[in-house]
Amino acid sequence: MAKETETNLSRVHSVGMLSNLNDLRKHENLCDISLRVGGCSLLAHKVVLSASSPYFKAMFTQEMAEKNQPVVDLKSIDVEAMRTLIDFAYTGNLEVSSSNVQSLLPAATHFQMNLVIDECCRFLESHLHIYNCIGIWRFADTYGLFQLTKKLVKFINQNFDEISKLDEILELPIKYLIKILKSDDLNVASEESVFRLVEAWILSNFSSRKAHIHKLIQLVRMPLLDASFLDAKSRLNKLLCNKYFVQDIFNSTQATNFKESCTQRCSPKVLCAVGGKSGLFATLGSMEIYNPENDIWQTVTPLPHHRYECGAVVCDRKLYLIGGIQCKPYKQHSNSVTVWDPESDSWSPAPSMMKCRSSFGVIVVKGDIYVLGGYDGGSYLKAMERFSQQKQQWEQMPDMLQTRTCFSAASLHDSVYAIGGYGPVHQSSVESYNIATQMWSYVTPMLTKRINFGVAVFKDFIYVVGGHSGTAHLRSVERFNSRDNDWEICSPMTRPRTGVGTAVIAGRLYAVGGHSGHEYLSDVDCYDLESNTWQKCNGMDLPRCGFGLAAM
Repeated sequence: MAKETETNLSRVHSVGMLSNLNDLRKHENLCDISLRVGGCSLLAHKVVLSASSPYFKAMFTQEMAEKNQPVVDLKSIDVEAMRTLIDFAYTGNLEVSSSNVQSLLPAATHFQMNLVIDECCRFLESHLHIYNCIGIWRFADTYGLFQLTKKLVKFINQNFDEISKLDEILELPIKYLIKILKSDDLNVASEESVFRLVEAWILSNFSSRKAHIHKLIQLVRMPLLDASFLDAKSRLNKLLCNKYFVQDIFNSTQATNFKESCTQRCSPKVLCAVGGKSGLFATLGSMEIYNPENDIWQTVTPLPHHRYECGAVVCDRKLYLIGGIQCKPYKQHSNSVTVWDPESDSWSPAPSMMKCRSSFGVIVVKGDIYVLGGYDGGSYLKAMERFSQQKQQWEQMPDMLQTRTCFSAASLHDSVYAIGGYGPVHQSSVESYNIATQMWSYVTPMLTKRINFGVAVFKDFIYVVGGHSGTAHLRSVERFNSRDNDWEICSPMTRPRTGVGTAVIAGRLYAVGGHSGHEYLSDVDCYDLESNTWQKCNGMDLPRCGFGLAAM
């Protein structure tokens, strides 16, 4: 007796049934509903429409007036969009294009056809650009497309500096502008961009928008505006023509409690530790991410090549790992740049520096990356170069006043600081580069000579942490007050650290890894910048020295 078998023909059966139903429709056989749209009558079967659309299912199965009517009038629906939706119901085929998406998506939303809605959203997302994102955002918000709206807001936040200069943003209704200005995630080089947008939006239609000034100005984080920026009170006086009202606003935003609670836009949330050495001959290509909220380190995709004495900075929400000593195919000082994208957890190459460097200083100022000093394998360097995000290329900048390697750089108030280092003696000297004048000048030196130390910026202070004095590994900490041009001692770390990584997150300075003079370190000290106290945090999976550390 033959064994019974069971064959699943559901897919073939479904495709065949849809094809047969579509043939019936095309030949106007057994059609029981006529949809009247824009003066056209479109024949269909109620059962097919009901199976494809909750809207039609409710219309034809519930006690509604249209339930038994042979003709239904549909108002405010584009006829071509309706044809496309009916074709999709019978065939499953759908073509979304720039010419039909603006009529198709509202119709699909009206009839609750989620597959079509999702496909339209994917189309819009794939064609997203800085020049159309504002219009798509308003369009998506109008039709309650939550997921698409969320992605658009993220895109606008990430590209705010470019989008804020477009004429289209000046046409935004105030509710959209407020949503932008409230965001902590605006990717701005400085708060000046936010101020300029508010100013431009108000002045573009002053008579009807002046009533919103107070509300909008409160969303500008005034303490974050640099002193070198055109005086905020002066600009506001021109805007309002009412110096007393402006003074009230300015004073309220400068209040002590406001300053203390005012945070940077797009403030960092995690630490990224990458590369370095874990032993005399053990170089690393791994990367670990630290989340202070749960005190956990997590390993992500490693570097393409092991490297140490490199630099790491975050720019445009990506981690740039720059230069250093690369170990493959052989040990060499490198000028290469590789970029880690947290969205895809992947590395990709970026334009190489003009010079090969290790043990150099690297910082970000107004969205551009500045690299200075270091060692090229034969000479100590004082050369500085800048990577322009807009041009996507490196360009030569004025040299420092002296050669430096194994030093640290910091950015504060639109100035670049080159601190300490070696070249060819241990140094405590500090020099400052003014971005506006393009001039270097010396400022007050550190209290201690240091090489291979960490640096971090918080409020008006530059903190230097650990390092080596030429005679001893250091656990001392000092800070530079840029207003007073003076240095002062802070509480020391729990142990000495040379080749340490430092970064600030949420008012806490993290001192990560390094070398104690006896061993390579994986542990982490955390310094509360307000209370001037240190405590221990969870350590990395691997000890690291001479590595890249940045807050993202």
